[in-house]
Amino acid sequence: MDASNVSDPGWPVPQDEAIDFLEYWGIIYFNRWFIAAITLAVLAGSAIYYSTLPNVYSANTKIVIERIGEYSKLSQHMQLPDTDIGSYEDVDYYETQVNILKGSKIAGIVASELGKDMPPYDFKPSRVRKTSIIILGVACGNPEWAARIANKYAEVFMKQSSNEQFYIAEQLLKYIPDEIEAGGQLSKSLLKNDSPISKLTTFNKNLFAESINSITMDPVVEKLRNEKLDVESKLDEMLQRYLPDHPDVMGMQDRLNKVDKKLKERTQILLDNVRATLSGQMQVSNVRVFEEARAPRAPSSPKRFQGILMATLGALFLSSAFFALSNQLNLKVSVQKDLTALSLTFLGYVPTVKAMVRSGESQNVSLVSLLETERLLTDAIVSVRTHILFSVPYEQSKRIMITSAVPDEGKTTISILLALSLAALGRKILWIDADMRKSVAMRYLPVEKPIGLADYLMDKASLEEVIQTVPGSSLKVISAGSVTPLNAPELLSSQAFQKLLEAGNQAYDRLVVDVPPALHIADALIVAKHVHTGVLVCRSGTVYKKTIKMIKEKFDSVNLSLVGVVINRANYEKDDYYHKGYHKYYKDYAKGDLDAKSRLQRWRFADKPS
Repeated sequence: MDASNVSDPGWPVPQDEAIDFLEYWGIIYFNRWFIAAITLAVLAGSAIYYSTLPNVYSANTKIVIERIGEYSKLSQHMQLPDTDIGSYEDVDYYETQVNILKGSKIAGIVASELGKDMPPYDFKPSRVRKTSIIILGVACGNPEWAARIANKYAEVFMKQSSNEQFYIAEQLLKYIPDEIEAGGQLSKSLLKNDSPISKLTTFNKNLFAESINSITMDPVVEKLRNEKLDVESKLDEMLQRYLPDHPDVMGMQDRLNKVDKKLKERTQILLDNVRATLSGQMQVSNVRVFEEARAPRAPSSPKRFQGILMATLGALFLSSAFFALSNQLNLKVSVQKDLTALSLTFLGYVPTVKAMVRSGESQNVSLVSLLETERLLTDAIVSVRTHILFSVPYEQSKRIMITSAVPDEGKTTISILLALSLAALGRKILWIDADMRKSVAMRYLPVEKPIGLADYLMDKASLEEVIQTVPGSSLKVISAGSVTPLNAPELLSSQAFQKLLEAGNQAYDRLVVDVPPALHIADALIVAKHVHTGVLVCRSGTVYKKTIKMIKEKFDSVNLSLVGVVINRANYEKDDYYHKGYHKYYKDYAKGDLDAKSRLQRWRFADKPS
């Protein structure tokens, strides 16, 4: 039959899209009950978990730490030198204070002062960014204790900071002389190796030495020293010419004494200022409480509602993503998209015929009657037939071979249904059962003669004797035969089989040949040399994609072009959301409640590539 005589199916051919959100929504919708069950289970589990967690209360004390310690105040009067220790400005002062707060020394003092009744707690000090404010955060199961511990940390830290600052200033005061010798020089006794000053640390020695240098660098002191040097130079010249009691020498000596006196007085004033600075520093603390902690009214953790909500939403998202991803990673052929990836034409879905057999598998069931009573099956087969007729020109599709990759994929059922559907168009169709190893055709065809193809090829019956008519249809069939020969490949390679096909080609419009599975048996490849095209039947979710690819490569090696693949046993209720779309369409169509617009929308959804 020519494809031009077949009417258009009436729905648009879908186009591939980069991202098909409708596809993913369909997957999620189909698995909605599994997703709902997982989400509810996580919801219940998280609710139980968070209900068992104890309440934790957080209290915060805010303190301000000013950088006015021994270094910054002294730097106003002393020029700190560059030493191996490095400039103090290069040290992260506030990070240092935070780490001091975290130390065991402060924690030990807090524990000893609060006593053994203090409950377990978590202490986390932190600095407010770009400020001198330090937050002393305490998390505890008791709100009153949380505030009490936070405030105690602030109190202990203030005391420790004051004590350390007091100690440094006190040590420096020990080494500042009460008086300066003539000429503004330190007493030499302070510079002896056995003097206390020699026991100062390197850093404090530098501070001390630089403090004296800063005094000598005073402009007035510098001027007086220059004047002293000038007077001393002149005095030396005079002593070379005159005696010490000479009036000029005595006048110059008197002038030198006056300069020394002024230098001593100026130096003493500057030294008193340094001493006053250190003494005042002993009375000032650089730490103060900015905001005391108060007992919190509500717990800070656990955040039960937020935790349960996040766990539930996470379960919903992850379960949905799991089903969507598992569909993408499925290695078996289930839907149209799987065939597109293999460069194979999709011919259509066919539902599970066994589910439609109401009389039981043990009894013979006629597929003719099923096509008359099952609208879903009829429309599925018509869809497959239409795709075949439109895909291949008539002269190149007169001999059609039907096979599968492995057994139990339903290729015999599909071949009979396709032959019956082609015969329903008013054409002469001959169906040949070439699966002589394990034929099951007699279950579904109401024919009586036991003889068939094997009998003819073994010259035990004539061609007229093996051809039978299917009751209720114009379809002619040749069954596998009364015997199951062990030499099936030899029979299919014989001249008798070729003559049979040539005779059938002359007498009938089309021949539909059912052959054994092609993966491990050579029968299909043998028959492929004598037919025009082939149809591969694939059971949904059973055969791996790589297996289908191997079958295609086998047929390519013998120059047989597969017209396409039929996905069989597609459970429209359970297997896939595309099938469910078809099933909904047919149910509504049977009721007559689909207008043209809704019918078009449903076919678009049903035929979307998956």
